[in-house]
Amino acid sequence: MKRVKPSRAKTISGLILITVSSLACTWAQGNGEDRKNAWKQNVGKPGPNGWRVNVIQPDPTDHGPDGFNYHDWDGDGDLDVLVNFEEGGYSRLYFNPGQKKIRGLWTDFIEFEKHGKCEDSGIGDLDQDGDIDYVANGGHVYFNPGAKNLRDPAKWKKMTLFRNEARNPVVSDVDGDGLSDLIVGAKAWYKQPLSGKHYAANWKRRELGEAIWPMNCIVTDMDGDGKKDILVQERRKQGLFYYRNPGKEKIEERW
Repeated sequence: MKRVKPSRAKTISGLILITVSSLACTWAQGNGEDRKNAWKQNVGKPGPNGWRVNVIQPDPTDHGPDGFNYHDWDGDGDLDVLVNFEEGGYSRLYFNPGQKKIRGLWTDFIEFEKHGKCEDSGIGDLDQDGDIDYVANGGHVYFNPGAKNLRDPAKWKKMTLFRNEARNPVVSDVDGDGLSDLIVGAKAWYKQPLSGKHYAANWKRRELGEAIWPMNCIVTDMDGDGKKDILVQERRKQGLFYYRNPGKEKIEERW
């Protein structure tokens, strides 16, 4: 796939963030018909600081687009957006219409097989084929079928590791074997198998520690020892903390 220019990456992430924050206040103030039409009130108009609202897609029935991921899935040089809808229980991949139409509604999209209530999502290559896959809620993995079948949602093979909610799915090579693993709920990770990658039984779960309601899960070297630790912001049990990477010999034990 083509590389996306940094300037475009900044543009689309800025558009998304401003759209979400700008609509939040208006949405909260109304109900009924007012809420259904709230997204139209400030479209294309600069706010107090000059930032203009650009709506990708409205949410008049409150399906709750809680998480979004951006990547150039179709390889055209423009960043696309993959969104999970919490209350709606589904996910959509919106294709960027290009610079000339980017400020209008994005009407070209595919909708994946329903996965149920989903507060967060993540992306990464989970079968080592070079294509970016999608993870809804931690337990549902949709494998990218490649450029030829990208726009056919039926071709995105779904693998379910578990069905309960596990916020902040993060794709990262936890054990340093060159394969991307899947961290879920800031308390466990699934090791990518060497073969049979599309079959849930081959993904072995390893426990990290205790977390109930994580808001963030960030893989980074916290203590400067050259190993990847996991920084967590958690609401109900431990607050802000990090798991210290124990090293390769103990990597599959609790951290």
